[in-house]
Amino acid sequence: MISKNSLGVDKELAEGSFGSVYSITNPHCISGAGQEYVYKEYKEYVSPDEDSLAAFAKFYHGLSTGDKSYLDSICCWPHELVKDGSNDGVSGFLMIQIPERFYCPISFSTGTKVVEAKFEHLLIPDRLLTRRQIPLTDKARYKLLLSVVRGLNFFHEHGVCVGDFSHSNVLFSLSGCSVFFLDCDSFSLGSKTVFPQTETGNWGVAERYPGEEPGTEKSDIYKLGLLALRLLMQSDNPSHYQASTNIERLPSQMDAEVKTVIENSLKDAPDRPALATWSAALRAAIMNCVSEPVAERAVGYPNKTMASHPAPVMTAMPGQLHQVAVPPINGSGYAPLPNTMGTAVQPSHKAKIGWPAKAGMALAAVMVIALGIFVGNNAVDAFSGSGGSRDASVSNSRGSTPSSSTSSSSPSSSSSSTGTSSNSATPEDRRQNTTSPPETTEPDEVKPATANSDYMISNSNQRYVTEAEIRKLSAWERYIARNEIFARHGRGFKNQDLRDYFRTKNWYTERYSPEEFDALPSPLNAYEKENADLILSIETADGSPYI
Repeated sequence: MISKNSLGVDKELAEGSFGSVYSITNPHCISGAGQEYVYKEYKEYVSPDEDSLAAFAKFYHGLSTGDKSYLDSICCWPHELVKDGSNDGVSGFLMIQIPERFYCPISFSTGTKVVEAKFEHLLIPDRLLTRRQIPLTDKARYKLLLSVVRGLNFFHEHGVCVGDFSHSNVLFSLSGCSVFFLDCDSFSLGSKTVFPQTETGNWGVAERYPGEEPGTEKSDIYKLGLLALRLLMQSDNPSHYQASTNIERLPSQMDAEVKTVIENSLKDAPDRPALATWSAALRAAIMNCVSEPVAERAVGYPNKTMASHPAPVMTAMPGQLHQVAVPPINGSGYAPLPNTMGTAVQPSHKAKIGWPAKAGMALAAVMVIALGIFVGNNAVDAFSGSGGSRDASVSNSRGSTPSSSTSSSSPSSSSSSTGTSSNSATPEDRRQNTTSPPETTEPDEVKPATANSDYMISNSNQRYVTEAEIRKLSAWERYIARNEIFARHGRGFKNQDLRDYFRTKNWYTERYSPEEFDALPSPLNAYEKENADLILSIETADGSPYI
């Protein structure tokens, strides 16, 4: 237990019904910890169960290094209890700061504000998503839900239930499609609860099934079903997104397996599907989604700094349930725009289209395709991670803001459309200046592969790799494992470290330059696409220096 006096309690960052969160002037107050902490202090009238809260902190310190890292990437779990200097009672606890990627700029009627990216901002009609300039595609919706499923699966495997699971205590990031759970002291850990279980209005399992207990694995799955329904449904009435349990509001053309798993999740507890069923359905839906605009793979949010940007160009993608917005090209080629990509919109009616309009639409389609090719060639390594940063403008949790950049071969690569200084070192600069991977000292990480090894993951083209496997690898090994998926198909790399590594492999033959490969139809099979996405999502969530 840590004394409150040693923290240097500073500014109030947020306030809730049970307590307030403060910044502290001694953020590295825990010996040996690498994170920066904030302090949650309970209000005087709140009486937490101190034994349960202590069990939460003990649970965290009993995890493996890899599990600690993952838990910190998905929630603000209590790390250390804090006592008030005036008595021996618990006044609150230390937890990690919410990572920067879980803040986003949203356009309100009063102007644009950077706020916590709660799911409640996504549960609105498409026309309001467009007005607020929130980027969201069908594939992103499925990926966000899959991230929620992964988080719930980790919790349930460790005897943890979320309980009060709603749109207001889960955050999202469209960079990597990751999620982050808040208010972890309201969770249950086995039989331990810091507070009696409560439920948010319109999200309570007892509202539909009186007598069912909250804070169980089955109740978490019911609320997962509500979240999926309200994220994927289509309605012009905002209230439907907050309270609807009507499965008929889901689009008729959406993925049938996902629709079925949502419907079953809203049934009585014994009939609700396992999280493995959810995962399989969402993975298949992601694979079946039409290709997203290249721009989506590079979108990110600035470090709480907004700039003016042109309005997006709306275009319909074949097979999409929603339209997506493609950002305009600026003087430096494509640069990630923080609030204009992929904005979902649903037309309210179908207009009769004459031949001049059809001709214009055909011309627009050709321009969009050309734009995609142009953007793809200038953001060659945005997806594979072998060159430019996948998200050049997104802020990392350490407070630095990499500058927006294009491919190093671009004549305009020194310019930035986000207002970030072009002199600051980007992740690509660090990779190009690093000729060997950093040493790993964490005991739970496997030894780095040597030049004589065949593959980092030998059969990632023949099966789905598990998250547990990826988390056993160091940051450098994950980087290699992701890029060897592309290397198998003969892709060349701009990054010198990757070139040097793969040239030591007997199986590797460079058949395409990065530009040539990225202009081709994707040769990756379903296993490879999903595995590359999984590795990249974990790298993004963990703040890998190689993306």
